[in-house]
Amino acid sequence: MEKEIEIWYSEYELRQFISMALRWNIDVVYKTRTEQRPYSVFTYKVENARENFEKFSTQLNKKLTKNEHWKAIGIDLEDRFLIHLNEYINWYNDHSNQLEKSQPNCPYSLMLNVIESTKAEILKYFPELESETLPPSQTEKPKPELNEALISFSINETIKILQNKLKGNSQSKEAELRTKFSVLQWATIFYYADETKLTSNAPTVKDRIKDFISDHRINTTPAKFKNMYYDAKKRINKKRDYPINKLDLIIPFLKTNYNQTVAKVENDIIFLKENKPEY
Repeated sequence: MEKEIEIWYSEYELRQFISMALRWNIDVVYKTRTEQRPYSVFTYKVENARENFEKFSTQLNKKLTKNEHWKAIGIDLEDRFLIHLNEYINWYNDHSNQLEKSQPNCPYSLMLNVIESTKAEILKYFPELESETLPPSQTEKPKPELNEALISFSINETIKILQNKLKGNSQSKEAELRTKFSVLQWATIFYYADETKLTSNAPTVKDRIKDFISDHRINTTPAKFKNMYYDAKKRINKKRDYPINKLDLIIPFLKTNYNQTVAKVENDIIFLKENKPEY
């Protein structure tokens, strides 16, 4: 029987953010901010990052309290967290000048605050990992000051944690819904996100598909996904027989992750209803 892999709170969200932040064009993120999405495509991640960190902190403390084999846990955290956290910290230092224009509400700075908190929480229990995981390129560059925006962010996120506890299991329902998406629905999500230029900065559709599959951990191959992508595109725009109920089901996910696509999806639903093919 295979040993079940530990699922850490915030691991998926942080690694996905870091992967996107390191690949996506900073100017594009800056220009696509809206009143509804003040941190552009990173809005959902920024708004939930502090709550996820608090869950991770509690989970780590409980796990270490119950387990005598800390070394194995330390190796796991180094591989799944610290390497990626340090990679982002170095990237931030290298691009800090480009990020100045996004202040004070800069998603990269707000996430840096959470990422450094996560790193500090791990090193609190495993201080020996500091030297082991520190990349050679990291120098003593000045860290961004904890300005009023970051302080406000921390306070607001603390309030949000309390508010979310009153919301029941709405987020878990959304996560459950995501696992039920077919490859066609994921390909449709990619179609709308790509049309709105919310996917990665990769030069080809093939590469953007690979990035999308990796970001969302979709269980399929790039070749199959690409076929489904063209099929979805054709069924929406030419054949006009795309299942409307499948579009309805992806709207909540799009609102959270690719909000700028929702108007187009809703327009397409109206179009499909009014232009059903005759057989």
